[in-house]
Amino acid sequence: MDYDWFSERFPALADAYCLTLLRGLTPEGMFRELGVEPGARIVGVDGLLEPSYDTWSERRFLVGAGQLEGWTLLVEYNGRLGITDEVMLPLSRGRVIVSHFLTADALDHFCWYADGVRRLHFEPLFPERRDGPEAERVGGWVREAGFVGESRVGACFELARRITGVRVTPDVFEEGVFLCGFVDVR
Repeated sequence: MDYDWFSERFPALADAYCLTLLRGLTPEGMFRELGVEPGARIVGVDGLLEPSYDTWSERRFLVGAGQLEGWTLLVEYNGRLGITDEVMLPLSRGRVIVSHFLTADALDHFCWYADGVRRLHFEPLFPERRDGPEAERVGGWVREAGFVGESRVGACFELARRITGVRVTPDVFEEGVFLCGFVDVR
């Protein structure tokens, strides 16, 4: 699959991001579960850029949450909520969550949570160093997604698609409606 569109059309987001797919909660339900009062709705992810950097902190993340094929897509500029175990493990009880994260310094993580367990975790730069109950089972998917010799970001999108069945496309980032809120992590 070709995901070059991500860095070409959304370079600021592609530079440092966390993208999360969450099945089992609407955007409103997700914010309610986290005890967060949602704020504005925006169209497209570009509206998250400036406020994300203006309010950035190690423990507070601006999250845009939109509906996508029965899932909620969380978009964070320079955030890491989607790979934060203390938030995602309890949120995943009775649900499935798949996240990928990348910093401007090339630190990256891929996580799959389900039913309160981190099912899979690895750094896409080192795809052979996977841990979690699904680590061995997804070996073929990891190879087929293109982690070896391909774009790691594109491979993360493809592996997330294989796990969730959801294909994220550019129009979601351009035209999707996102409910915004600040999530504090203790």
